[in-house]
Amino acid sequence: GYELVYNEFENFRYALFTDAEFTKIFVETLGKMVLDVPAIIFFSFFAALLLNQDFKGRLLARAIFFLPVILGSGVILVIEQGDYMRQMLEQTSSSAASVLAGPALIGFLMEMKIPRELLVYVINIVERVPEVIRASGIQILIFLAGLQSISPSLYEASRVEGASAWQNFWMVKALIDDEFYDM
Repeated sequence: GYELVYNEFENFRYALFTDAEFTKIFVETLGKMVLDVPAIIFFSFFAALLLNQDFKGRLLARAIFFLPVILGSGVILVIEQGDYMRQMLEQTSSSAASVLAGPALIGFLMEMKIPRELLVYVINIVERVPEVIRASGIQILIFLAGLQSISPSLYEASRVEGASAWQNFWMVKALIDDEFYDM
């Protein structure tokens, strides 16, 4: 009983040329994506490097980093959509952000004489640290899996050859790429 009528590209024409809100929302979304993706990728890689190290409480630290992924599903997601939870999260993140991106951080970054655009970007990301952490769970897992797939013998061989930790980080990856492309 349900029939679909094919209307070619009419929906796209309406969205692009008729609907005034679509273009504004689309540009805002693209801008937010351009700002968020590098921060999420950088943070995820940094967190994966830390979680790949051998230390006491590593399991607990991993659970804490993956908690946003677990909480983002099911019942917690429904609860979060309620007004109380959203208001509480916004108040908490804005108060935490004001502490993190306070005058001390801004003064420190200005003394480093970094370009103004980069300064604004860093402050914007610092103000949204909870969002970046929350969006990083799956990416951390992917980076962690990649780091754990590197054979410890490669790191051992590089240490025997006298490589520093920095050289290990960059050169072992280059070695893996060479092996991959030789196949």
